[in-house]
Amino acid sequence: MAIVTILFLGYVLASAINARAVFHVERLDFDYFAYVPWLPHSYDRSATWFEFWEYLGLACVFWAVRDWLGGMTPEELETNERAARASASASRAPMRSWRHGAGVRRMPVRLRLLLVLCLTGSLVSLEGIVQRLAGSNKLLFLVQPRFNTETENQFGPYANRNNAAEYFNLIWPVCAGLTFLSAQAANRDRQEGLRRRGNAHRWLAAGAVLMGACPLIASSRGGSLIALPGLLAALVWL
Repeated sequence: MAIVTILFLGYVLASAINARAVFHVERLDFDYFAYVPWLPHSYDRSATWFEFWEYLGLACVFWAVRDWLGGMTPEELETNERAARASASASRAPMRSWRHGAGVRRMPVRLRLLLVLCLTGSLVSLEGIVQRLAGSNKLLFLVQPRFNTETENQFGPYANRNNAAEYFNLIWPVCAGLTFLSAQAANRDRQEGLRRRGNAHRWLAAGAVLMGACPLIASSRGGSLIALPGLLAALVWL
């Protein structure tokens, strides 16, 4: 992901620096510059620079959130240190997880906040499927939009089925990743003879499948082209 991020930002940056032209909206014409043809180039230097800074900001937000989600809270750090000291005094191997009381928490607390995102996405997908089966042309069965009033063009709270497909294609991979981590935690708990706390990974798997199928159910061609390879890759990975 880091390499892809750098390559993408480098491509946009090269297009801005090696711009072929700048477009003037008020005159609806171009001013052309000398450029290197075999390098990435843009026909609107101003707009490309704007997009570069926007993408750079999004990349910084993504990696900052990723770093924050994977970190431990002060309470987890303190508990982990106490567990390490207890393990050292008992001549046991260092513990491989965060422990709270008698239970074992395999994922950081912050990472589990994504469970809320998976839950809301699953509910939205379920509502969209029910709405499509019922043939209602009102978003969430409440509001009829001013455009795309036909049922086949809508899905869930979105008046445009392609927007709905983009939403689900962003969320279901997150849900699939949490399913993988939760299943690993449940498996380690069984191996260590610990009492399991529910079957969250099964519900997450159901939600991921439901959301992954929504681009197909919504009849979004672009969303389906993105979802199908992703679903196949997730099946192989999981």
